Amino acid sequence: MPPQLAGKGGVYFENCDIAELVPNDSPSLSGVRHWAVDRPTAKSLWDLSERLIGLKWLHAEPHVEQIMNPADPADTGLVTLPSAHGATETVERLKGLLAQKGIEVFAHIDHAAGATSVALPLRPTQVLIFGNPRAGTPLMQARQTVGLDLPLRALVWEDEEGKVWLTYRRVQDLARQHQVTDRDETVQALDNGLGALTRAAAAP
Repeated sequence: MPPQLAGKGGVYFENCDIAELVPNDSPSLSGVRHWAVDRPTAKSLWDLSERLIGLKWLHAEPHVEQIMNPADPADTGLVTLPSAHGATETVERLKGLLAQKGIEVFAHIDHAAGATSVALPLRPTQVLIFGNPRAGTPLMQARQTVGLDLPLRALVWEDEEGKVWLTYRRVQDLARQHQVTDRDETVQALDNGLGALTRAAAAP
């Protein structure tokens, strides 16, 4: 990697080199205008894109030395769906769907209630941990460390605007992290099932 790119991301290239910043009113067709790398502007465009498509990607704040690139989420293994319901109703809908499929809920964690118990504020934030040994065991037979991330879990949370979201991690991402390479059918089946359940829970 060229030394000019060390610790940087989201840079613009021109003629096989990093493009130079030019004044916003420059008549030149080359170079990058300052608004194109302005962090607040980039964030507002990213937020608008999320509202238009009805999906929300979770991404970490870039390092202060990096140019913000909202189109490059830090964790593409996460899927976040907008819910048409309140946080509690979304959780209960998901629990009901899991029960219909015979999938056991091992834990229901209410982080907001925990925060309240120690006099700390936290918007609604609830986690369900659930699974079926018949589905998850083949992954652990291939690589036991995947047991750190099993059973599966889903997070229901409310943002600062009162919008409720349902977030889960793709099983494919877990398999990749733990180098599970010989259970493709199982991974795909779990991803398909998890996606269907979460979409149904969040749907109107």
